Parts: sequence; C-alpha cells; structure tokens
Amino acid sequence: MVALLHGIRTAAGWQEKARAALDVPGAIKVVPIGYRYKDVIRFLGPCRGHAVDRVTRELRDLQRLNPGCELVVMAHSFGTYVISKILKDAPDIRIQRLLLCGSIIPAAFRWDQLPHEFTDKTCVNEVGTRDIWPVFARVATWGYGESGSFGFKTARVTDRFFDYGHSDFFTDEHFENFWRPFIAHGLVIPSPWDSKRPTPSWLVSVLGGLPMIKGVLLFLAVGVLLFAFWLLGFY
Repeated sequence: MVALLHGIRTAAGWQEKARAALDVPGAIKVVPIGYRYKDVIRFLGPCRGHAVDRVTRELRDLQRLNPGCELVVMAHSFGTYVISKILKDAPDIRIQRLLLCGSIIPAAFRWDQLPHEFTDKTCVNEVGTRDIWPVFARVATWGYGESGSFGFKTARVTDRFFDYGHSDFFTDEHFENFWRPFIAHGLVIPSPWDSKRPTPSWLVSVLGGLPMIKGVLLFLAVGVLLFAFWLLGFY
C-alpha cells in the first residue's frame, strides 16, 4: 500500500502519473491522498492543522481497510511537513517505509525520538540541488526547514541527491529507477549525482545563511512597540 502526499498550489497531477507508473494490480496499490488547495498565504500562515488532520484520517482509514498490508508513504513539499507531524503525534499509524522529496522538514528534526524508528534503509530524503524553495520556506515562516535543499545529514535517513529543482522528481524514468525498487523491495538505489554534485548555488547558500525573516520581523515589531510606549510616556 503506497500513499502519495502532494504539496501546495498544485492539482497534484504527479500523483496520477505516479499511480499509473507504480500501481501493480494484486501487488502494489497506490493511493493519492490530498487536502484542500493550499495557496502561498495559507502555506506561510499558522493554519496548517486541517491538512494534518485530513491526512491522518485518510492514513488511518487505509490501515483499517487494508489490515496486514505494509504502508509506504511518499511525500512532496508541504506533504513532508504534514507527515512529519503525523510521525510524532499518531503512533497508531505504522509506516514501514518513507520517501520524501522537496522536503520542508527542519534539518534538525528528531528522528531518534519518534514512536516508531526509521533507519537509512527505510527512510529516503531525495534532495534537489537546484531546489531553493525549502530554504525559502525556512527563512519566511515558522515550522519549516531546508532538508529538501541540503539534506538531513543523519544516520537514520538516506539523503539522495539529484540535479533537480523542486518538482523535477516526477518522471517515468525516476519512478522506475528509484521509486519502484524502494516500494517493492525496500532497495535504496544510489543516485549518480551524489558523488559529483557541485557546491550549492550562491542563491541557495545565501538564503541558507540568512536568519529567519520571522525573527527579524518580530525584533522590529517589538522595537516599534517599545518606541511607541516611550513616546506615550511624554504625554
């Protein structure tokens, strides 16, 4: 049983493409899971619980309808944030293998504290070395991280690098060469780009080194309030 979780601002056409490429009647059932369209404003804002609740219900229902089946989750972009919350807060959902791409989970995510353990054989993080969006998500708002641009760099996750942008993973060739072996047999096929990837682009490096914009904005807001109170003290 394979559950596919999409990102934001998308009709999630890649899910249907992946299902057509990976579904094997009687052996591998691929199920796209979605939530309401989420635009950039909602992505940057704090109201993310609806998506987490919706996907949690769907995964529980999948397990209920398919007892005894292994559950593999493949998540992209905002879908990786959603599954990171479920991993921590829904221990009744047992995920045997997890594949992330375009991940916006913080690089410091505590894999060692999850109710159910993952290893570098059961969790793969596919990194696009031309993907700036995870870094942008980290600096722009709360709760996101740059693991889709730089990797997690932990013993519990295999970081697999590709010469890709944020949504370049969704090709028939990639499905066949990298996703199918992981789904069907638990095989983590190395990427030829791992050993020859260049230093991150200047834009990704600059964004990665910036302090979180939210912190700067909070500091400025506090400064404005203090200045206003100081002025009021003269009246």
